[in-house]
Amino acid sequence: MTTSTGQAQRGALLTEPASREARALVRWTASELEAIPRAIGAALARSARRWAVGARVQQHLAALDAAGLPATHAEDAGAALRAGAWAPIGVRAYSWVAADPVQCLREALFGEAPVSPGARDGQRIADELAVECWSEQRSALQALLEEGLAGAQDAAAAELGQAWQRWGGAVVVETPWFGTTWRLLLDATAVRGLLRALNLRRPAPVDVSRGATLPVLRALSAIPVRLQVRLSPVDIDLGSLMSLGLGDVLQLEHALDAPAFVASSDATIDAVPLCHGWLGGRDDHVAVELARPRSGARTSATS
Repeated sequence: MTTSTGQAQRGALLTEPASREARALVRWTASELEAIPRAIGAALARSARRWAVGARVQQHLAALDAAGLPATHAEDAGAALRAGAWAPIGVRAYSWVAADPVQCLREALFGEAPVSPGARDGQRIADELAVECWSEQRSALQALLEEGLAGAQDAAAAELGQAWQRWGGAVVVETPWFGTTWRLLLDATAVRGLLRALNLRRPAPVDVSRGATLPVLRALSAIPVRLQVRLSPVDIDLGSLMSLGLGDVLQLEHALDAPAFVASSDATIDAVPLCHGWLGGRDDHVAVELARPRSGARTSATS
């Protein structure tokens, strides 16, 4: 950006607070977003099996085990989801059940509420049991989240308004739950703790100094990137391919002194390689030694 005199105006694209403060940017991988609802669904199903018996609730338990869709980044949530009736559950998460959870549990466990005057005692007992089961489900979820938060440096309560900021690391989990949908909003600390409890470790976030803005590449440096290594293709006729069996060996046409093609996991067939690599081994594992591609070098290798 330049001034009317043509001189560069340093920092003019940043607001004054933004030029002094910076924060680490957090995004989760696809495998991490898939693991979160599986862990939550499994914890809720384990809790429910202690008091849910009979064929009436088996479909609900199966839905919990299925875990539903992967978690999504909270910043991608629509206006309706952001305006939901979110209530704290623990210190780093919020909860929102689409319907009355006690009524959903009562109907799943005992069927429709009785209407005859003589059945009032039974209805009261059913209501009390449903309340107790709902409390146990919340406790199971809180225990799962607190397990990951054990020893966390930041124990302050999460602020709902900050959960929707871009690259903040908060996620929304939607799990089918006894005929309705249970939505959970976990902030980045809760997600990181949950993944740690599941032994899904990732590099520590980049330490951000408030004295300067954070370069984009440095902010993204802790995010895992999946690569693919391609060798030269193998030609085989369809009949031979269909007759392959266990123990058969295909001879590769890739010479040991020829470089392999290293690209991102979603690279197309005609993509330019990120770099070339040489086949080798380390610590009883097949390995690839990375090397810069020669100027203008391309390869016809396929996956």
